[in-house]
Amino acid sequence: MQPCCQRDPVSVGVQEGKAEELVEMHKKVGEVTTQLAELTTQLRKKDNDLVKKDERVREATSQRKRLEEELDTAKKELASAQQTNQALVDEHQALQLAYNSHEVKLKEVEAENDRLRKQLMSYKVKDADRLNDQNEKFRSDRERQLKEEIEQATREPSVATATSKHSSDKKPRKGSLSVTEGSICPTTPLESMEVHDNEVSALCFDGQGNYMATGGADKVVKVWCWREGLEKLEAKCNLTGSGASIMSVQFDHQSKMVLAACNDHASRIWSIHDQRLKHTLTGHSNKVMSAKFLDESQKVVTGSHDRTLKIWDIHHKTCAKTLFAGSSCNDVVTRGVRGGIISAHFDKRIRFWDLRYCVSPTIVAAGIP
Repeated sequence: MQPCCQRDPVSVGVQEGKAEELVEMHKKVGEVTTQLAELTTQLRKKDNDLVKKDERVREATSQRKRLEEELDTAKKELASAQQTNQALVDEHQALQLAYNSHEVKLKEVEAENDRLRKQLMSYKVKDADRLNDQNEKFRSDRERQLKEEIEQATREPSVATATSKHSSDKKPRKGSLSVTEGSICPTTPLESMEVHDNEVSALCFDGQGNYMATGGADKVVKVWCWREGLEKLEAKCNLTGSGASIMSVQFDHQSKMVLAACNDHASRIWSIHDQRLKHTLTGHSNKVMSAKFLDESQKVVTGSHDRTLKIWDIHHKTCAKTLFAGSSCNDVVTRGVRGGIISAHFDKRIRFWDLRYCVSPTIVAAGIP
C-alpha cells in the first residue's frame, strides 16, 4: 500500500503544464500590454499630427480665401486700368488728329506768311525804287534849275540880283516845301553797318543822344554808344531774352533801362548796366507793336494787334488798366500821364486817350483832308 502524501505523476505533469501555460499567458499579456502602450502613444502622436494638419488646413483655407479676394480686387483694378488706358488711347488719338490738323494749318499759315512777306518785300522794293526815281528826278530838275539860274545870273547880273531880292521878300506859302537855294539832298548814306543777324525793325536814341538801341528779327536788343567827335557807333551790350522779333525800343528818361515790344505777345524791360531782364509784361493775346514809358519810367503803355492798349505798373508788376480800341494798334506816343496817349490803328484812325478820367478815347481823328 502506497502512502497518501505521494502525488500522482500524471497530475504533477498536468500542473506543471498548466503552470507553464500560465507563465506563457503572463508573457503574452505583458507583450500585449507593451504593444497597447506603444499603440496608445502612436495614437496620441497621430492625433497631435491630425490636429496640426487640421490647423494647417484651416490656415490654408483662410489664405486661399484671402488670395481669392485679392485676385478679385486685382481683376477689378485691371479692368479699371484697361478702361482708363482705352480712354487715354482714344484721347491720344483725338489729340494726334487735332495736332495733325493744326500742323497742316500751321504749314498753310507759314506758307501764306512767306508769300505775304515776299509780296510785302516786293512792294517795299517797288516803293523804294519809286522813291529813288522821284528823288533822282527832283535832284536832276533842281540841278537843271540851278544851272539855268546860274547861267541867267551870269548873263544878266543886275536882273538876277533884283530877282533874288524880290524873291527873298516873298513869304513862303503855307504847306510848301522850303528848299534853300544851292542845297542838295543826300543820295548816299554817310556810313552803313550791319548790326543784326536779321532785319532791323526798331531803333531809337536816348534823351541825351549818347546811346542808341536797335532791335531786330534776331530777337536781340543791342545798345550802342554814339561817339560825337568820331561820328560813329560803338557796341555797348546785347540784351537777350525775347522769344520773337523786336517791334519797338525806347530808353527811360535816365537812360538806365530799355523797353522793347516783342512779337511773342509780351513786352520786356532790361537794365543797361548789368544787361539783366528786369520785367516781362505778358497779357496781350497778339503781337505787341509798340511800348512806351509813362510817368518817369514807373508805368508803361503797350499797344497790340489784339485791339487793346494796356497800362502797366512797373513797381507792382501788374496791369493797371486795359483800354479797348476796337482796332489793331500799330504805334503809341506819350506825353506823360497828364499829357495822355495817342495811338495809331489799322482802321486809319488815331485815338487820343486821357488816362485821368476814362477808358475810352476822348478824340478819334480819321479822314482829315
